[in-house]
Amino acid sequence: MPRSEANKLLQVKNLVTSFEAGEGQLNAVNNISFDMYRGQVVALVGESGSGKSMTGLSIMRLVEHRGGSIDSGEILFLSDGISFDLTNFDEHQMRTIRGRSISMIFQDPMTSLNPALHCGYQIKEIVKLHLKYNEKKAHAHVLELLDQVGITEPVLAMKKYPHEFSGGQLQRILIAMSISCNPQLVIADEPTTALDAVVRSKILEVLKQVQKKRNLAILFITHDLDSVQHFADEILVMYAGKIVERGLVKNIFHEPEHPYTKGLLACRPPRTGRYYFLPTISDFMRISNDGKDLESSVNLSDVFKDLRISDSSRNMQLKKIYSSNPLLTTTNIYKTYNKSRGVFKTRGEFHAVHNVSFNLFKGETLGLVGASGCGKSTLARCLVNLEQKDGGKVMMMDQETFELEELGSLNEIGHDIQYIFQDPYSSLSPRMTIGEALLEALNAHPTIKTKQEKQNRINELLIQVGLKPYHFHRYPHEFSGGQRQRICIARALLLEPRVIICDEAVSALDVSVQAQVLNLLNELKYEYGLSYIFISHDLNVVRYMSDRILVMENGRIIEEGESDQLLKYPQKEYTKELVLATQDLKLVLSE
Repeated sequence: MPRSEANKLLQVKNLVTSFEAGEGQLNAVNNISFDMYRGQVVALVGESGSGKSMTGLSIMRLVEHRGGSIDSGEILFLSDGISFDLTNFDEHQMRTIRGRSISMIFQDPMTSLNPALHCGYQIKEIVKLHLKYNEKKAHAHVLELLDQVGITEPVLAMKKYPHEFSGGQLQRILIAMSISCNPQLVIADEPTTALDAVVRSKILEVLKQVQKKRNLAILFITHDLDSVQHFADEILVMYAGKIVERGLVKNIFHEPEHPYTKGLLACRPPRTGRYYFLPTISDFMRISNDGKDLESSVNLSDVFKDLRISDSSRNMQLKKIYSSNPLLTTTNIYKTYNKSRGVFKTRGEFHAVHNVSFNLFKGETLGLVGASGCGKSTLARCLVNLEQKDGGKVMMMDQETFELEELGSLNEIGHDIQYIFQDPYSSLSPRMTIGEALLEALNAHPTIKTKQEKQNRINELLIQVGLKPYHFHRYPHEFSGGQRQRICIARALLLEPRVIICDEAVSALDVSVQAQVLNLLNELKYEYGLSYIFISHDLNVVRYMSDRILVMENGRIIEEGESDQLLKYPQKEYTKELVLATQDLKLVLSE
């Protein structure tokens, strides 16, 4: 639909949203302005803390529920020829707007749904409130919505609780909920961040179909630039609470002007070619002495000029890795779970990991990919005995691990394999400083004896992962997500392991922080001679990090090979689907 005053739906004018911080007032949204039109998809992109989500919450007037306040500016919503300034609405008035005229899809569907109520009931509740439908009409309407967003067997789905759905299905439930009252604007806040590539492409396809059919305006908040490239009409780039660049998608991607935008685009792992390291935001930006003006330090082409690894260097790396015997060998690993029908009944077994065997070589990064539920994380947890495997063996240099009865031997072998989890915050105790958490790891495996030696070892690692020794006395909540992941990397390195399992270790990070962590992992790999098992649903990240890739489906390894060749020439239909979902969103979203 063409832009015109008649089609204008939302006007944000000079909006300022603030929070009380320890050192005074923090402007999370700092004097931004933009317009949206009916049927338009606008992507709001930027790093964590840039103000994206706060913008969406401000429009919904939910920011006050998070301890913030709208200090100035206007949020004009235009409906039926009448303009309403939402900043003047009280809570009662906003309840008539939320869900009915403007709805929101949140990042984590489990926190958006009541775990004690059927999903169908929760959608019907909204429909009855806003559309005044009776039970029969509301029931029929919800069935139609569930079918529209691709929920199979909608009659049964209405009677299920949130925990009975997968992450992708729950996101479909939230989409159905968001469009249930025929809103004019949907704010989608990171709706695909935690989803694997196949599910992500399907969710975006559903959103696009719903948007076209209903002529919806969508404000799509994300740090996943690959998603918005073929989904949005216009992009707004946010940095430090301000919109620093705006334009059509093709212009932003091919001719970015602001150094911050250039940095965001360059931070993404490339789809072709290999580089010694990924550029970061700091390669493109510097802050003047007064801390205010952003200046471009280099051009996009200059950053990539000397980063590419030649084919001959790459072949030499691989030849060196595979010239030795395997460091880690797994043979016929099994893990099964009982399918539950209730508290006391089961209905057969589910093979989470089925007859898996592979080798890992010294200095190798082995990628492990597959859709959610394929068994990747279960296999990884079996390797370190976080899950008790039902069969098979794990051998480290001809010594079977986690089968020995001697506790001392188990501790000794435990040094060799360490684990980095997806969510660093839940991996750290909120009641312990990071120094105490790291000391606890050293005390559990007392290879370093004296208190001073332990302190020196921790300080050395903190510096090595890009932190400072004084961070020893801080608590996890005092760090950003990227810093917390660096802490977890330091903890994994404490005992000088030979193998580190990275289980979705960067999937929750925005692209700039992700690039920093990936560069760090590669630096440590070469310095310590580490081997990685790298698990991720992002094939571009896996290709960039990995020497070889294993593809899992339904608990089995169905394909493996050198990473570039496997993703360029996949043999199995399942692998082709994974590659298509990652690299060809354009085909899906243009249908």
